[in-house]
Amino acid sequence: MILKSDKWHQGILGIVASRAVDQENKPALVMQYDEESQLYKGSGRSLKASTYLKH
Repeated sequence: MILKSDKWHQGILGIVASRAVDQENKPALVMQYDEESQLYKGSGRSLKASTYLKH
């Protein structure tokens, strides 16, 4: 699941992602647009049985 809002502070993105995973039982990517850098910043959380990165 992907969630985004221009109103979220980047400091809470991890908390929002964790809560979304807990409530929906799906991996979550939470993003906010940073006007200063003109980039999206985000945080992702996965289920315990999966991962986003491959080593």
